[in-house]
Amino acid sequence: MLTFQVVLIKAFLAGGVAALPLGPMGIWCLQRTVGHGRRAGLLAAAGIAAALGLWGWVVVHGLEFVSGWLVAGTPWVRYGLGIALLTAGASGIRRPPPRTAIPSASASDWGGFAMTFCGVATNPVTLVTLAAVFGAIGLVRVELDAMRAVGFVTAIGLGAMTLWIGLAELLLRLRQRWGDVATSRVSRALSGLLVLLGASYLLAGG
Repeated sequence: MLTFQVVLIKAFLAGGVAALPLGPMGIWCLQRTVGHGRRAGLLAAAGIAAALGLWGWVVVHGLEFVSGWLVAGTPWVRYGLGIALLTAGASGIRRPPPRTAIPSASASDWGGFAMTFCGVATNPVTLVTLAAVFGAIGLVRVELDAMRAVGFVTAIGLGAMTLWIGLAELLLRLRQRWGDVATSRVSRALSGLLVLLGASYLLAGG
């Protein structure tokens, strides 16, 4: 029987592993960090963290109706994400990143949060990934009351955000070393990848 403290530690680790930038939303966060600065990248990452917390709740409690409702909206969401990725990628290719980070959150930054949340929350691969991570670290069939469940979900989100805070700091330090020319090239390369991912979303037809 796992103690609640051990459950929280494992949930924290699970959130960090599941948030690794291996998919399109992770690439989006990297591009936002390099191209628009720390705040834009972390707001986009917060969307991933929030969605992972939601899926963590589903995995632990086996809420089939919730997972079914989330996945049911996938086709339309994928079309929307495809268009958004294409637009963001094309914009990033045309326009070089600013030399300094934007000091305050803009509407597009909050749009990045909404985009990553929807992208992760409606992606059934996230469910499979979290289930696999939970199984690997022994987080299956954990019984939690309402208050502890909130702590569990929060731990998953904190794990994801801790990973992304570290990645953001690393990217921004590298950006300072690269200089404007190299930073622009990296940003455009990530933007080009977003265009390809957006096209794949649309061609897949949901």
